[in-house]
Amino acid sequence: MAGGAAAILLAAGTLGKRFAITNSSIMFASISAKYLNDFSVREVQRLNATICKIVARLTGHSEEKISADMNKGLIFTSDAAVDYKIIDEVLEVPPST
Repeated sequence: MAGGAAAILLAAGTLGKRFAITNSSIMFASISAKYLNDFSVREVQRLNATICKIVARLTGHSEEKISADMNKGLIFTSDAAVDYKIIDEVLEVPPST
């Protein structure tokens, strides 16, 4: 499973070379500010906004859609991640012999 920052790094990979294997899960979630002080909460909000801008540029979705989806904490299958444009291709892993 790729989650949090790993999912963002995956989306930021070189176009055409962003892969996941079959049965992968990719969690798409915002940074939580639940137990932080006011300064830290503002910093987390700033970081989330920056991440939304970057992911919107990489996937072609609006910042509003990215923000809403990240707040939901979506978990994508590898095929759904292709549809969302987080990755480019699902790699089939051959059965071991």
